[in-house]
Amino acid sequence: MPLVLSFADVPPDSVALVGGKGLSLALATRAGLPVPPGFVVTTEAFQNPAVSAAIAAAYQQLGGGPVAVRSSATAEDGAETSFAGQQETILGVTGEADVLAAVERCWRSLFAERAVAYRREQGIPDNDVKMAVVVQQLVPAEVAGVLFTRDPNDPTGKRMSVEAASGLGEAVVSGRVMPDRFEVDFDTGEVLSRIPAKDDLCLTDTQLSQLAELGRRVEHFYGGPRDVEWAIADGRVYLLQARPITAGNEREAVRREVIAVTAALGGTVWVRYNLSESLPEPTPMTWAVVRRMLAADGGVGALNRDLGCDPDPALGSLGAFDLIAGRPMANLARMPRLQFRRPPVEYPIAEYKANPAKALDPKPVLAPHRVGLLRLPAVMWRLAKIGHTTRKLADTFADRYTRDIAPPFIAAAKAALAQDWSKFAPPQIVAEFHRWVNRTFVEFARNALKPTALAAFLWEQLGNTAEAAARGARPPEEKSLAAGVGGLAAGILSRAEFLDRFGHRCGNELELAQPRWSEDSAALDMLDQRSPPPAEATAPVPGKTAERLRTYLGLREAAKHDLLRGVAVVRRALVELDTRFRLNGGVFFLTPDELPALIGGKDFAATIAGRRKRRRLELSLELPAVLFADDLEAIGRPLPPPADATTLTGVAVSAGVAEAPALVLAHPAPPPSDPFVLVCPSTDPGWVPLFAHAKAVVMETGGVLSHGAIVAREFGLPAVSGVADATRRITPGKRVRVDGTAGNVSILD
Repeated sequence: MPLVLSFADVPPDSVALVGGKGLSLALATRAGLPVPPGFVVTTEAFQNPAVSAAIAAAYQQLGGGPVAVRSSATAEDGAETSFAGQQETILGVTGEADVLAAVERCWRSLFAERAVAYRREQGIPDNDVKMAVVVQQLVPAEVAGVLFTRDPNDPTGKRMSVEAASGLGEAVVSGRVMPDRFEVDFDTGEVLSRIPAKDDLCLTDTQLSQLAELGRRVEHFYGGPRDVEWAIADGRVYLLQARPITAGNEREAVRREVIAVTAALGGTVWVRYNLSESLPEPTPMTWAVVRRMLAADGGVGALNRDLGCDPDPALGSLGAFDLIAGRPMANLARMPRLQFRRPPVEYPIAEYKANPAKALDPKPVLAPHRVGLLRLPAVMWRLAKIGHTTRKLADTFADRYTRDIAPPFIAAAKAALAQDWSKFAPPQIVAEFHRWVNRTFVEFARNALKPTALAAFLWEQLGNTAEAAARGARPPEEKSLAAGVGGLAAGILSRAEFLDRFGHRCGNELELAQPRWSEDSAALDMLDQRSPPPAEATAPVPGKTAERLRTYLGLREAAKHDLLRGVAVVRRALVELDTRFRLNGGVFFLTPDELPALIGGKDFAATIAGRRKRRRLELSLELPAVLFADDLEAIGRPLPPPADATTLTGVAVSAGVAEAPALVLAHPAPPPSDPFVLVCPSTDPGWVPLFAHAKAVVMETGGVLSHGAIVAREFGLPAVSGVADATRRITPGKRVRVDGTAGNVSILD
């Protein structure tokens, strides 16, 4: 196989030999497009002793002047992944020795940390990628930049966009300079807008017309929109690179599809609530599995029947949550049907429309008109019966769960995790996967979710005294993540002891693609040896109902801890399949019903790549926390700027007042040494180390029974949830006062 090929000699369909960039430039050269001459050091050249002489000869044949040396990985510049900026580009290289050194830099860049991380995110195995290198005459550009033959932000697809700056185009591509920006009509080349970076524009209308013509030629040749790098020298336009627009207009197409799918779901309002704390952006496998728990014929439906409710059988495998633009949202029109065949309650949609923030902690209200006056007495009797059944269950369930329900499940999960899964045949792994999905998300979830339901019932019974009664509620120490984190931070627990108790947990812990702490304990490194701030001692509020509330609030966390042992077993089966079939994380982009075909030999590479891309596009769409059915165009619409306000209101979830500078985070990070108020979208166990050092907590979502609220009370931290857009409205470092009793967050001058 050749070590070096000129653009003119590169054969078609040779991406494995010359990489994506090399093949693209070779094909464009053959098509007569204005590509500067060059050659490709092929993938066969790596560590070949004869390559130096071959490169030197090709360089001299090119003229021996300044060249651009660029990576051309075999997965680069593809329809699914661009690899833009992930590998090396070296401009202005002169002389044989420097060209050889630049080629070696490109080879090494294949294994650079950023490139490895990019491939991992894209689901591309390292051993599936090889590196070729493009060496091309350097155009002494007077002006250069990029051209999108179709503006990614133009839903009509009729505009080109151009960004340009004087000199070489690398500064524009890398984002190091602020370029001039232009919009050009695709068909006519007419300049529609000019936005200078400073004063004088670097392109004339004539040059823009030439670029438009080049863009049309490029798109005609490749058969689709392209991201084009170009340069102008001595009045001539050169094509330096052309790759597919990997997000472009597809984002708008996906937005339209998401809107259409959402409209077909049947709803009035959707709210980012409850589940979004522990499962904000599920992968396809995780969503398919978790839906079994949420379904009317799954764990939640069974739980509600145990409480005396009558879920609507027409729901079948549907639950109260829909996946909208990749994020679970509660469908308030469907939620009452998880409890009632003919719901006598509804959510006050008009009230939410007037004040969407109220929907972040939705409360149903009695709606007699939905059942009619004649049936109202029967409905009231049914509600009273549900209350009686729930109250009786609250008297006995805690003991039964602790004594009879949890121990056999925990023992079985531990035994399953201790097995040598590498000895199982693939059909056995799939069978174990399905068995543990049913056992965890249906059978055990039926009981593991009861403490949450019973705590909510008791909270309502206590009314205004509930928050005071909840103080001091804690799970057993061996299942208390907060106590474990505190013990680890203080040196009371060794890391081995901590992992023995809590190794099956992690941040974002309902996501099956998320490694457990027993697999990757690096997340625990953020803990230092400082003891967490102790919670203030409080005298327990007397009374049977208050005592029961504290019991079930503690048991809620304990039951979740137990449930996650089963989740870890389900993940273990999937990880084994992912490893066996070399999917590089791709198993989490399949669904359970596709696993038989996987072990039967079907190639799912294209399916996985497509779903990864689709998920990224959906998650790139802006999505309000409260979405109304009569305004689905809000999906993907830019969120409004933060409102100017010095006091933000939310839901009071943990009493007390504290004041400190705001630490605004989208994801968990090591805590600073100085006092801070944690401001975050929502929380899961990955945030607990930050709770250990925070003075107060502000969350965008979550109610009084949310994970963040419970842990905040456990640590004695004032906390407010349901503060819309808190992470945008509160400036990092700004001093804030959190009133967890009144539910207010004051931004101080």
